[in-house]
Amino acid sequence: MGEPAPAVQPCYRVLGAVAVHHDTTGWQAVPAAKQRLLLAVLLARGSQLTPVDLLVDELWGRDAPANAAKAVHNYVLRLRRLLRDPHGERIITHRPGYRLPVRSGEVDADLVGHLISVGRAQLRTGQPASAQQTLARAARLWHGRPLEDVTHTRFIAGYVDRLESLRLDLLEARADAGLAMGPPPDLAIDLANGAHTAPLRETLWARYVRVLHALGRPADAVAAYQQVARHLREELGLAPGAELRGAYRSVLDAPPSPRSPVSHAAAATVPASGGAGTGAPPAGIAPAPQPSAWRQEQGIPLRPRQVPRDLSTFAGRDGELATLLGWLAPAGKAGGVAIISGPGGVGKSALANRAAHRLSGYAPDGQLHVDLHGQDRDPSVVPAQAVLDSFLRALGVPPGQIPAGHTEAQAMYRTMTAGRRLLVILDNAASAGQVAPLLPSGSASITLVTSRAPLALEDAHRLALDVLPVRDAASMLGRYVGPDRAAAQPQCLHQLAELCGRLPLALRIAGARLAGRPEWPVNRLVERLADERHRLDELRVDDLAVRGSIQLSYRMFEPTSAPARTFRSMALTGCADLPEPAVSALIGEPAGPALDELGYAQLVQEHEPGRYRMHDLTRLVARELAQQHEPAPAQAAARTRLADHYLSAAQEARTRLRPAAGGPGDPEYAAALEWFDTERANLLAIVTQADPADPAQARSAVLIARAAAPYFRVRMRLDDLADSSGAAIRLSQAIGDLAGQAQALDDHASACFLLGRYPEAAVRLEEALRIVQQLGDPTGQARRWGNLGIVLNALRDYPRAAYCQDQAWRGFGEIGDRIGQSRALNNLGEVYLDCRRYRSAFAALAGCLTLCQENNDLGGEAVALGSLGLVLIGAGQPEKARPYLQYGLFLHRHLGGVQGQAICLQGLAETHRQAGRFTLALMQANASLALARRSGWPPGTGRALLTAGLAHLAEGRTAAGQDCLRQALATGGLMPHESDQAREALAG
Repeated sequence: MGEPAPAVQPCYRVLGAVAVHHDTTGWQAVPAAKQRLLLAVLLARGSQLTPVDLLVDELWGRDAPANAAKAVHNYVLRLRRLLRDPHGERIITHRPGYRLPVRSGEVDADLVGHLISVGRAQLRTGQPASAQQTLARAARLWHGRPLEDVTHTRFIAGYVDRLESLRLDLLEARADAGLAMGPPPDLAIDLANGAHTAPLRETLWARYVRVLHALGRPADAVAAYQQVARHLREELGLAPGAELRGAYRSVLDAPPSPRSPVSHAAAATVPASGGAGTGAPPAGIAPAPQPSAWRQEQGIPLRPRQVPRDLSTFAGRDGELATLLGWLAPAGKAGGVAIISGPGGVGKSALANRAAHRLSGYAPDGQLHVDLHGQDRDPSVVPAQAVLDSFLRALGVPPGQIPAGHTEAQAMYRTMTAGRRLLVILDNAASAGQVAPLLPSGSASITLVTSRAPLALEDAHRLALDVLPVRDAASMLGRYVGPDRAAAQPQCLHQLAELCGRLPLALRIAGARLAGRPEWPVNRLVERLADERHRLDELRVDDLAVRGSIQLSYRMFEPTSAPARTFRSMALTGCADLPEPAVSALIGEPAGPALDELGYAQLVQEHEPGRYRMHDLTRLVARELAQQHEPAPAQAAARTRLADHYLSAAQEARTRLRPAAGGPGDPEYAAALEWFDTERANLLAIVTQADPADPAQARSAVLIARAAAPYFRVRMRLDDLADSSGAAIRLSQAIGDLAGQAQALDDHASACFLLGRYPEAAVRLEEALRIVQQLGDPTGQARRWGNLGIVLNALRDYPRAAYCQDQAWRGFGEIGDRIGQSRALNNLGEVYLDCRRYRSAFAALAGCLTLCQENNDLGGEAVALGSLGLVLIGAGQPEKARPYLQYGLFLHRHLGGVQGQAICLQGLAETHRQAGRFTLALMQANASLALARRSGWPPGTGRALLTAGLAHLAEGRTAAGQDCLRQALATGGLMPHESDQAREALAG
């Protein structure tokens, strides 16, 4: 009887990398990470409505952007294009979210579940052959780890757990069919691997025991039972259940089997961490050729077992290990080549050894291992002929019969490995040419290659390793120090992991040092590693050293070569990563070829197209080498070239960042913001680390700080603004640049003001005003008068504030600066607003708005609109205020002004509160609060909390309202009348 099939074939793949199926083009990958995650969430919901809030939480978590709902909509539109669903018939919009209806069998996991049910029904009705065919079809639908290319958020992790459980269900059903028909030998290996991933699943272990017994391996069956019984006792404190005990009893009660003259327990049981992993073959596999008389005389074992021991301190890499096992032993059929690449010390060899021990059962004919020393400058120290000679000896060829010629030896190696099931580790390979002659010819053999370089071998799987996640890195350290010390200082383990750069070699050294000094608390080594100057000296134990590991890669290059000079120069900058043009400026010549060679040697990583970075410890080594090989003048010249490069780029971006340069959504404005977002950290590093004794470098740094200041204000990166302008003050003083000093003082005052440090801001502005008066700069004087007036207004010195704005108005008028005059009017209007002189405030702000519109000053227009809205609210006309606030919010959003958005949102919240629309008031207040908190702006935070607290109280949520009001008062950013309002509400 044939198996019933679903009415449709799968069109969504979750059992492996996410993919969609089209009738015309077949399976198609989903290219973007966010789209993959979005599709996975919709499929995991199983045709249910998925709220937008859940999608936002899954896609961004706590880092959701302000326009997250709109971004979700855009991702849905792109996913619809991928699904060829222009009319929204597959992804259906239903408020408040989206739904992806799927029919039975359209998702591969659903089809697997259906086939498992069919197979079990066929077994119950006495059709084991049909059941085997059905379950084999289900097994073919697996293409790797479930959702292997999707970020495992909390929701997705639960879905993956269900899919992994489905895999074990399928394995158990296959075992039942195998027991009914007579199990194939490979079934025991699949069950062993499954049991390793589910060490406490008794139903799986019971089938494993029965299959081993059915294969004529009762000793292995008993060993498997004893292993799971020990797990259950140690982990849960329980004895095995009835089904597992029954399987064990069936082994003990059975008569001896003639098929089991020797126990294979070492291969049948799941290897424990650190075990030998001997990997003897299951029964039924053809034995290797009989050993020669010479091998018997020498006492050499029948099958070589050269894989190094597994490390008990190995931690993490679960995903990478599963990927390797999925590539090299999919559905029980082993074979293939995998290349593990990555920088020195990242744990390539340890991962290869761990994978080899897991795969040992697939290599009954032997395991070979060689260290090719490819990290040395001359890899010929381990020629292929020497390796072939060693491998052939291990495979049983007498020394006198091994050909002397490379070609003949390679031919013999291919002959000896044809038809065999071997596992070969080629460790520390230098090139594909070094590896190719050493690959076994048998298609059922497994080869693991490790290399610092991403080797170009055909038909090979490639896995690039990076440093460990901090949790796994801390876990690795914990294995060295023991549970008591780890529990005593868990946070110190995380700090130590970060100081080691989460590099496994550094973690291994730090762990060994702590293990050797049991009297040391963990924080003792943390303190010693905290000083970068001595960190590399501390990361050394016995013959292991981080410095030496990294220098092995560096020694591939001559010290005077372009790659070596580039490597040393990149450590001089303090920049976390650099684009290729910046590196070219740094070294004074095109850097592309040198960066390619450094990337191949894993000394730099191209983590984004065209952007290069170093690991933290690699940077320390490069810095040491730079101090040894680069004269001080050459170092200074390199830094100056880099500063000049960034100065030119920053000034260009600054010209495109002016709001008047384009309307809302202007692509040039957006591109400038994006450039500053990308280069922010580098700009800060160049400015704050510039040498004041180098006038050229210092002058460029001062001008970079000036160019970046408007960006910092737009994005409300106030600490960055304070740091860069503070450095610019010191640098301009050192080189005697009075104009630069005045501008830096003004920018620093801006940061202090926005951070609520008003007295400090006033002092800075008074210094700046004295300098521009000394220079006779009318424009500078008008600007400083206006800025000083803003600060005095915040200090509630209203008469002096109004005087300063009047001086600013007059000064801008004398030089014909209409935009400057509009700014002075806006500031004067805000003084009147805070004095609660609403008519005067409205008149000044209306004049400001007119000037801004006449001069196409969109930024000024947005500010004036927000201020006019607040004036109307204060005057008791909230409904008239709303259009001003809404359009102001629209302009601020398109211009990227975070503070302006927060002001308008808080104003809109207040209009809703005064009109009794408390739910809307809370929504707008919370949105304003999120922006104000993200940018560290106390006045905006306080006012949003005040509005939210009053809305909560009006709705009867007394505890929530009082909590918001107390937080508002604690910010210190409220005006006096606002503070009085909060206290009265708390008292009432």
